[in-house]
Amino acid sequence: MNGTQLVLLLVLAVLVILPSFMTMRAQRKRQNQMKELQSSLTPGQNVITAGGLHGTVVEKHGEQIDLRVKDGTVMTFDTMAIVRSADAIGGVAETDVTADDDNDERFPRL
Repeated sequence: MNGTQLVLLLVLAVLVILPSFMTMRAQRKRQNQMKELQSSLTPGQNVITAGGLHGTVVEKHGEQIDLRVKDGTVMTFDTMAIVRSADAIGGVAETDVTADDDNDERFPRL
């Protein structure tokens, strides 16, 4: 192998390895942030699950948490289902559901 071929081989190796390294590094950073969020969940914190459900943490017990959703229903999830904090992106508005909500013009009764 002459010098030109060696340089070409090194450039090709860098072009293949560097993007892979950067992608793995970014993915590892996201995983660490998610683990940190999941371990630091506290009652009253607004969160979003992997399925897109918005709720407020009621209680954490072991690897599970209870979330209160808009209508007051409390649901139990694994902490792994929590993917981000809604507080960090502007929050989830806490609203009281009343009988007047049944007359919402946006959602007509069929």
